[in-house]
Amino acid sequence: GPIAIIAAPTRELAAQIYIEAKKFCRAYGIRVCSIIGGVGKGEQIMQLRSQPFEVIVCTPVRFYNADVILYFHLTCVLFSTGPSYRYDQSKSGKDEPCNVFSA
Repeated sequence: GPIAIIAAPTRELAAQIYIEAKKFCRAYGIRVCSIIGGVGKGEQIMQLRSQPFEVIVCTPVRFYNADVILYFHLTCVLFSTGPSYRYDQSKSGKDEPCNVFSA
C-alpha cells in the first residue's frame, strides 16, 4: 500500500504537486498516482487496483468519496480543513495509534 498520502485543498494544487512528485520520485523508482476531481472516479479506482503506488496525491473529498481507505491498510486518515480537523477512522475498523503531520 501507499507509504505517503499528500492531500491538497484544490485539484489545481493537487495536480501541480502530482507533476512535481512524479519528477522527484521517478529517480527513486517510487510510483505516484493522483486521486482528484475532474477525472472519472472509476478510472482512478481501476488505476489504484491495477498496480501498487507508494505515494497518492489527492484532494480530501475525492479521496473520501472514492473509498480509497477500503483498498489499503490505512490506520487513520486526518485532513486539515482549515481551523478544525477532520478525522475519520470509522471505515478502517482499527483502534490503533497513528502519526499525524501538519504543515
